[in-house]
Parts: sequence; C-alpha cells; structure tokens
Amino acid sequence: MEIFTDLFGKIAKQKPSSKTTSLQIIDSTTIPLNKTWFPWAKFRKTKSGIKLHLNLCYLDKDNQYPENFTITNASEHDRNHFEVFVDKAEATYVVDRGYFDYRLLDKMNRDGYFFVTRIKKNTKVTVLDQFEVETPKLTDGQIISDQQVILGGGVNHVTERFRLVTVLTKGQRLLRIVTNRFDVTPNEVADMYQARWHIELFFKHLKQNVAIKNLYSQSEQGAINQVILTLIATLLTYLVKIELNTKATLFLLKKTFHYLMFDPAEDWLGQFKPDD
Repeated sequence: MEIFTDLFGKIAKQKPSSKTTSLQIIDSTTIPLNKTWFPWAKFRKTKSGIKLHLNLCYLDKDNQYPENFTITNASEHDRNHFEVFVDKAEATYVVDRGYFDYRLLDKMNRDGYFFVTRIKKNTKVTVLDQFEVETPKLTDGQIISDQQVILGGGVNHVTERFRLVTVLTKGQRLLRIVTNRFDVTPNEVADMYQARWHIELFFKHLKQNVAIKNLYSQSEQGAINQVILTLIATLLTYLVKIELNTKATLFLLKKTFHYLMFDPAEDWLGQFKPDD
C-alpha cells in the first residue's frame, strides 16, 4: 500500500486532476475463485470470490489511472464502499445505476460533490423545467431532452432539484442521466457518463493482461497482495507513458515489455518515441 500511495502521488503531481479536467469513475469487479482452494472467500454455494472496488481517475480517453481502491469479499455490496472514495470537494463522480440512491445523491449535493449517474427505470420523476437543447447530435446518439427535475415521491424520499439528460443511443436505447452539474452542456453530461466505459476496459486489462485472474497464493493476504501488485504494475506503466509522452495504451506498453523483457530497456522504450 505504501508503494501504491507513493506512485500515485508521483502521478498526481505530473497529471493533476480537478473538477474541470477530470472525472472520478467508481465501480467494482469480481474475481471468481475456486471454493476448494479459497474457502476463506465465501461467496456462493459453488464458488468463492473477492471484489476489487476501484476509483479510476479519468483525465481523457488516453489518460486514466487507479487512484484508490478497497478489496473485499465478493458478496460485499458496492454501495457500502462508495463513500470511501468520495473525498474530493467539487470533484465529479461517475457511477452506474447500481449505486443509485436518493439520499446519497442529496448528501453528495449538500457536501459539495458532483455526480453523474443513470436513474432506474422505475424512478419517479417530476419535471420542473425544460431546457432548450441547442446541439442534440452526439457521435453515438442524440440528446432527447434536458430537464430540471426532482426524483422520488409518495412515501419515498424526494430529492433536491437535479438535472436529467435523456439520450437516445444509436442502438435505440434510452439513457436517463441525472447530475447536479448545471454548468456544462447536455452533450458534456452524456460524454461524462460514457467515460464510465473506461473503467470496464481497465478491469478487462487487469484480468486479461496483468495476471489478476489467476492467483498464485491460496492465502487471503497473498491474494490481496497480488491484486495490489497488479495495480502497482499499472501505475509504473503509466509513469513510463508519461515520461515517454506517448499516446500508446497501457496494454500496448505492457505487451511490448513482455516480448522484450530480457532485452536492454532502451529497446523497449525506443519502440515509443515521444509524440510531436
């Protein structure tokens, strides 16, 4: 953990994040384990598992890095660990609808945090105002409406006034995105939510390319250590990416290193000349 924190500190100095330049994307991924080999990680009747809860700092489509994390049993609910990561005033936190909770949104709003998330299909919405949509077209869809709303009602909690942007994707799916960011365009709200996809790609990279899928130790601490080591390896690779000033993905950097690991370091680094 000390190594992870030290590396993150170095990256944060070189690639600082702020409300206007970054997003905090929060999600989790489950690592399934063999029940016989990992009896301490009880999950379901037929298998064990642990869960990585992660806060990914998103600067742009070419720059993301893990900023904070927790590791729990796979049965742990994501919502229980969300507030561990919410610690930056005026930062914008992007989550999927699995974290959706009326009271949580109100609390974040009161405490000075920004959020972007999807509402559930059965969420009760009361429209207070309709904003004009000047630029409805998106690369992969269309803005249908931009509204000021309150959520909930009846015997349930009623929220503060939020913003609801409805997007029709190219696949003809309706995405209803709620946020307390009124200072950006509806297109930017849609782009913020779409950026959430990068944490899914990050989890895929960890499982397929950085050996998080097959654990070498059957002990609880050994398993946790291996997960932390994969995150450390990711931060080290990202530091190399910063030093080289390259747009190459972490996957490509790691893949090239794998093939050249027994060659001089210059042979590896030479594959990625600084961008002009």
